[in-house]
Amino acid sequence: MSRNCVFLISIIALILTVPWWFFEYSGTIILGLPDWAFYAVFMAIIYSIVIAYILGKFWKTKE
Repeated sequence: MSRNCVFLISIIALILTVPWWFFEYSGTIILGLPDWAFYAVFMAIIYSIVIAYILGKFWKTKE
């Protein structure tokens, strides 16, 4: 996988962490959080997993 592809995946995953489509307050509560906050936290966890995978797979070491 090329460097540009890795950057593109990282940027797309980061953009998806922002709750862009929650324009109105719906009143829905998930695990004690508003739906938009739950989405943001959930996607931040997914973003962390994606970054950990990218670093584990493509980070060059001396070994």
